[in-house]
Formats: sequence, C-alpha cells, structure tokens
Amino acid sequence: MPRFIRSACLADYVPVAHSFGLDPYHLLRQVGLDRSCLLDPEIKIRVGEVCRLLENSARAAGAEDFGLRMSEPRRLSDLGPLALAMRDAGTLREALQSVSRYASLHTDSLLLSLKEMDNLAMLEIKPSTDGRVPPRQGTELAVGVFHRAIRELLRNSPNSWQVWFPHTAPNNISRHRRVFGPHVEFGHSVTGLLFAQRDLDAPYPAPTPSWRGMSGGTWIRCLRAPTAL
Repeated sequence: MPRFIRSACLADYVPVAHSFGLDPYHLLRQVGLDRSCLLDPEIKIRVGEVCRLLENSARAAGAEDFGLRMSEPRRLSDLGPLALAMRDAGTLREALQSVSRYASLHTDSLLLSLKEMDNLAMLEIKPSTDGRVPPRQGTELAVGVFHRAIRELLRNSPNSWQVWFPHTAPNNISRHRRVFGPHVEFGHSVTGLLFAQRDLDAPYPAPTPSWRGMSGGTWIRCLRAPTAL
C-alpha cells in the first residue's frame, strides 16, 4: 500500500538542487512527481517517489548530505498541524508525545515514539519501509527537520544530544556536526535523538515563528478530526 507525506517535505528542494547545477523539474518528472507539489505544501504525495527523488538527486549531485542540506532552512511551522500540537505543549515531554500521537497528520511513513530508560530518553524516528533498508536521504531529512523543530521550541541548540543513524558515516561529516552538534553516530540499530531524561520536563518558552501554510483554525480542525486520533 502506498504511503503519503505532505508536499511540504520538499521545501527547499529546488534551491539545493540548483546549488549543484541540477534541473529539479526534470528530476521530479523522472520519478513521477508534478511540479505543482512545490507550490502547495498540503498536497499529499507518495513517499516512495519522494525517496527516489532524493536518492537520485544525491547521486547526480555527488552529495551524500543532500537530504540534510534540505533540512537546514526548516522551521517548526513547516510541520503544519503537527507544529501546532508541538507549539502548544508546555514541556518537551508533552511536545514529543504530541509528535508521536499526531505524526500521521504529516505522513504515514514515519513511526515516532518517546522512550525512557534509566536517566536517558530517546525520540525514535522509525521509517515504515516494509522491511526494506531505509533510504539515507529521506532519513537524514526527517531527523534534521525534527531536530530543528525541537531547537526552535527550546530556543537553543541541543548540542549535548546524541543523534543516531543506522547507515554508515559519509566521507565528510562536517555538515552533520554543524547541524546536529558533535555527537553524531552512525551504524546504530535505530534512528533517533538521545538525550537526558531531565530535559523532558523542563518548560520551554512559547516560540513565535512565522507560520506558513495552513491557518491556525484549519490546523485546529485537523487536530480534532477523528482520523488524527
């Protein structure tokens, strides 16, 4: 069964592709995506086509960090209705619980769960791949987007956090360290963000991002819809 994601996931695809001299619209056509998905962030597009687009683009660009580059300009508001649930939480724990509950509003291709053990906590980000190896570019884009969303909520850079990926390290990890901080590790059995459990219950200041896309009223209706539960 095909899985879908909001076309907002392709925000900043065009400028990143152009930075390598690629034709983004030709690459879109190659995988069966219409360029209209770049104009409306609420169009639902097939995850498989998005993953092929990112992998093809990374190969054409010779850039192992193509997906990660797309995550760098992201804002919390790019997550649409999911962002509203995170913004209105009082603590990081509540925000991550909301992420786990409402992730399907953004995509049905990711399973997010908050796990706690001893003095540690982890937001596990698990792609639904039907047994296939998770694609590198899509995985790094997803982790980068959620990492930046949490940074915006906390209004700081969680440089003490560890970031785990299942794939092998790229030849050059300088961008990963710039985006995530010094504690990036590869070759793990899970994908996620690992941090101190005490961070979960520390209140954070309400952010004031420039919301893009859906209006607040529409977001609230989405969160109240039965399919969101």
